[in-house]
Amino acid sequence: MACDSQNTIYSYVDVKDKHLTYENIFLLTNSHYFIYVYSGGCYVCASIKQDIINYSLKHENFYFLLYCHEFVPTSEDFDQSSILGASKNSEIYLIGTPTMLEIKEGKISEYYLGMEKILTKLGLF
Repeated sequence: MACDSQNTIYSYVDVKDKHLTYENIFLLTNSHYFIYVYSGGCYVCASIKQDIINYSLKHENFYFLLYCHEFVPTSEDFDQSSILGASKNSEIYLIGTPTMLEIKEGKISEYYLGMEKILTKLGLF
């Protein structure tokens, strides 16, 4: 008899309890956590969705956030690295998705923009 190995197909509903809102980015009690920012129309986000959700289910310090208009930079010459050290929502601007934010002690310590950087940081690449 052959083994029947099925791959689980995840949706964002499977991690609804790990979704944050713009308002509670810095309100978590964890001292170190990651926030994966994605958008619904992002092809790259869709291509790594299964890997990201699977990873998040195995790690308590991993959260999701749907990209929102508050993240749109105020100028075209915005430097993404200017968000390092940010501790207020109003200081966070993102130039695209997927982006993963690393929060340590209530401040953004690092950001990972794009599939390769995110998957490499998570050990999935």
